[in-house]
Parts: sequence; structure tokens; C-alpha cells
Amino acid sequence: MSAHSITIVGAGLAGLTLGRCLRRHGINAVILEKASSSPRYNYGITLHPWAYRPLLKLLQKDEFAFREKVAIDATLLDGTGRLSDDALAQGIDVGPESFRCHRGRLEKWLQEELDIQWEATLEDVEATPQNILLHLKGNETRETAILIGTDGVHSQVRKSLAPNIKLQVLPFVVFKVKRRMTMPEYEDVLGSVMKNRTVIQSLHQDILLEISINDISLKHVDISYTYSRPVRPEDPLHRPDRPNSGATEIPEEFYTELDQLEALPKPFEIIFDASKVRRDRVLHWLMRTTSGTPHRSKIWLIEESYSSETLYMRCPSWEVKGRI
Repeated sequence: MSAHSITIVGAGLAGLTLGRCLRRHGINAVILEKASSSPRYNYGITLHPWAYRPLLKLLQKDEFAFREKVAIDATLLDGTGRLSDDALAQGIDVGPESFRCHRGRLEKWLQEELDIQWEATLEDVEATPQNILLHLKGNETRETAILIGTDGVHSQVRKSLAPNIKLQVLPFVVFKVKRRMTMPEYEDVLGSVMKNRTVIQSLHQDILLEISINDISLKHVDISYTYSRPVRPEDPLHRPDRPNSGATEIPEEFYTELDQLEALPKPFEIIFDASKVRRDRVLHWLMRTTSGTPHRSKIWLIEESYSSETLYMRCPSWEVKGRI
């Protein structure tokens, strides 16, 4: 049985950031991650200055060098992930210091100097009067004095210690789509609109359409585009009880809604054309939250404040800011 004073479960943004902060204060921790060390994420997220500047200050890192390394367009000359207010839907507040970063490159940057043990799958947690026992896949048991679960919305730490805490699905309909475009295709469809931008949005009644760059090179551009809106009465697109495996089972009613969109500005009418969307990788996302967290001595749960990006939906009488 191996022992550590602090164990973090989950090598996502929350776990990696915590690990770097602890290390900066002279506290070492081991991070257990069930996935392999291969790059996992090829999409963009928005970073705001109130989030990344305190971290850079603590780690004593230069902001310009940081943005050059992790920005969506970092592979291009002078790419800094710039966001433009005039390309976003009304009511969405993004300051000039906010920028789009590539999650995969951000995680790689955070992984530096950390003790990450890949393909270490947690199966159960046992709290004893003396210590905490971590039972891993392969009949391996490890001992730790402090356990911090940062293993996401389906946290095994939470399931082990508080199985009665259930996930709550928030009342939003979200479909996320990915597409790879050749550079000539991108220039023809999006080039003039996306110039010096990494995200554009268009609001149609209660529907928010968004197109964003995930990654860009001299040969191709990876984009994501999102269709999101609040749940409607007797909504066929709101399926809160679907299994996780059902994310790729897209209701036909989604494509019907796309066909019913009228007078879309370019390039939204091209990107959100139902016949083209059918050929892309479409995922039905559920926005989830938890009703509580377990309270145990020397055990904490920390969740990321987003998965991919913050969705904003503005309606005539209300405004909701949700996180996937």
C-alpha cells in the first residue's frame, strides 16, 4: 500500500490548477487521472482576467507569454485569442482582457512540474479513523491523509462518499457541433467575418447561435458551433433523463428547428444549414449541477466552473447564465 499526504483525483483544469498552486507554496501532491497522457481536448474556452491573472501572479508567469502559448490562434503569428464585443450577442459582458484559449494547450501548460499518475482509475473511497483509503482498478490500494476530488460532474469521489447526491439537469437545450474546414473553405465561408475574432454570436428570439474557433493552422481550421435556448413547454429536445451514451442520439426535431430558422445572417445560414449539420459531429449536452456536497474531514470536492464554455441566454423578461 502506497501513501501520500495529499491526493488529487482528476487531472482536469481544476486539479491541475490546484496542483500548481500547492506546489508554488511548497506543498507536493500526487494527481490520479484515469485517462492516458495523450492530449484529450481540442476545443476553445474563454478565460477571463479575474480567473487567470491571480494564477499568473502566484506562479510568477508573464501574461503575454502565457497567452502566446495557450491562445486558440497561438500557432499563428501574433495570435492572442482576441475576443470582440461587437461579435457577441447583446447582454454578454466580455472585457478586453478576456480571450479564447485552447483547452488542450492550457492543460499541457498546467501539467508542468506536477506528479501526475495516468491511467489510475479510482473505484472506491474508504474513510478510516486514521487515513483515507483509495481503491484503484487492478486491486491496488493507496493511502492518503487528504483527498481532493476534482474529477468532474460524474465524480467517483462523490459517488463513493455521498451516493445519494444526485445531479440536477438545468432547463436548457444545448447542441454542440464540431467541423473541420480546409483553409480555403474557411476563408470563403468565415474568413471575412472572423477576421481578428475567435467567436461570433447571433441571437434569434430565445435561441443563441455561436460559432467559435477551436484550433487553426495553415492548412485547416477546427470550429465548434452551438445551438442553445431555454426549455419550452413539452419540449421534445429536453431529455434530462437520457443516459450518458445518448449524447450522440440526436432527435429529428433538432434538425426541424434548424430548418425553421429564418433570415439568418451570413455565415450563420451556411454553418447552421440542417443538411450540413447532419454530416458533422453533433452532441446533445446536458447542463448539470449538484444539490450538495459531502462534508467529511480531510476530504474536499472542487468542481470546474465550466466544461467547454459559458452559455448565455437572454430573453425579454429574464436572463440566465449557465454552465455546462
